[in-house]
Amino acid sequence: MSKQIANKKTTEDVIIDDAVKHINEIIGSTYYQTAIDVGEYVLNTFFKDNPNGVKSRDPNKENSFSKLCERSDLKVHPKHLNQMVVVALQERLLIGGIDSKKEPVPGIPQKDMGKLGYSLKVELLKVTSDKMKITFAKHFINSKFKVSQAREYIKAKLGTQTDSDIIPFSTPLIDQLNKISEWSETEGVSGDFSKLTAGKVAKIRQNIDGYISFISKVDSIKKKLEKIETKVTEREAEIKTEEKAADLKKEQEKKKKKEDQEKKKKDAEEKAEALKIEMDEKDTPSDTNK
Repeated sequence: MSKQIANKKTTEDVIIDDAVKHINEIIGSTYYQTAIDVGEYVLNTFFKDNPNGVKSRDPNKENSFSKLCERSDLKVHPKHLNQMVVVALQERLLIGGIDSKKEPVPGIPQKDMGKLGYSLKVELLKVTSDKMKITFAKHFINSKFKVSQAREYIKAKLGTQTDSDIIPFSTPLIDQLNKISEWSETEGVSGDFSKLTAGKVAKIRQNIDGYISFISKVDSIKKKLEKIETKVTEREAEIKTEEKAADLKKEQEKKKKKEDQEKKKKDAEEKAEALKIEMDEKDTPSDTNK
């Protein structure tokens, strides 16, 4: 009983839940649009608008871009920066389609792009085939897919044949761990130091500091949750006490009502008995009449 009362959502709870979803959607959408803007800038500035240069796995691709990634004051991890360019290219693809003489694929009309939320676009980043990207996107729009449905659809269609290199947005803890492991492993901190630069060392330190900072925030959140848990526990105890008090009050009222009924019944019986005696006395002849 007490758990049902404690878990029952109030109107305020529903409003807050909706607000959290709405705010997260706005922030997520903003992040995604930022990725497009940064990606377009990098694509034009460092890759001369050449998508093939972005997709290259060559570690020395576009020397100026490599130097950009080595800058310790850059607030974006190189892998994230590269991913932002991929996001921008995907946006171009979804709108413009595939211009091919053999097998052209029309893009998504601008009026329908709004139906493809940023969360669905993030899922589409896992699809490596351009044609499938557009096909899947159109299917998501027509079927009015939610993110979970899109994820299952991609998994069912492609299985493990997706781009595992995608870093999810809004996962700061995973991002920090990835940043540390990427720099320490791929840049040879654990063995080959030939490609290690002062800038990269500074970047590693920044990432570790960021991770430590994040952990301290988690610890702070944990302490706040402990306080909330204490308050919730106290409130549940109060609810139980209130319920016991309410039950006791009902029991007392029931008992009093029963006692009152019994008293009324007894009083009525006594009055009836007294009236009977009085009537009997009137019916009995007095000595003077004799």
